[in-house]
Amino acid sequence: MNSFKKPLLLSIKQIDSTDLRFNIFESDLTGYHFADSVILQNTGRVYRILYGFEILTANLEPDYRFPALCLSEKLPLVEILEIIVTVQRRKRELFPIETARIIHLACQSGMSDDDIVDQVFSLLHLKPDPALIADYRQMITLSKSMVRYLTDKHAPVKTWLNLVHRGLIGIPALDKFIQLNPTLSIFEEITTSLFEISKRESIRLDSLFESLHWNGIV
Repeated sequence: MNSFKKPLLLSIKQIDSTDLRFNIFESDLTGYHFADSVILQNTGRVYRILYGFEILTANLEPDYRFPALCLSEKLPLVEILEIIVTVQRRKRELFPIETARIIHLACQSGMSDDDIVDQVFSLLHLKPDPALIADYRQMITLSKSMVRYLTDKHAPVKTWLNLVHRGLIGIPALDKFIQLNPTLSIFEEITTSLFEISKRESIRLDSLFESLHWNGIV
């Protein structure tokens, strides 16, 4: 069965702009273009965006009409994810934070850990390790500034996971540090060194980072 209904021509006012559960992918900095893919799902009176959230930030008039593809209302979550991930990969590979958002969405939708590993991990090119679910779900608590820094630097997944495993999430002084826009190698060297000092000297990581007075440097 075809997952798509016929292409539609819709207006901005027909979109539920408050339903952001599928706002998974980092925005294209070039903004919305008429030829961009917009994938929706009919929820009754309005349409939910599944892919193409740039259209909401393009400052378009409510009556602006755009082409969209509409997915069946009864399509399972895994099939929706397969479609939008495939479309995104035509542009680029997924950032680790996007992988994390997909796993988080699957958890929130009621999928069991076993089903996520069996049905979602292969789509995300992850090894079938259930422990990764908690790691990636913690990743989504990174600050917006940290996410932007790591995506701009195209940081490998190891860098993202190191922040999780080393307890480096939620440290305001670390967000101050990245305002200096260090190279990724310097960022990794400093965070690794401070993590090792913290373990060796039994000093809290947040206290150690605060002691470096990034405020004065920035």
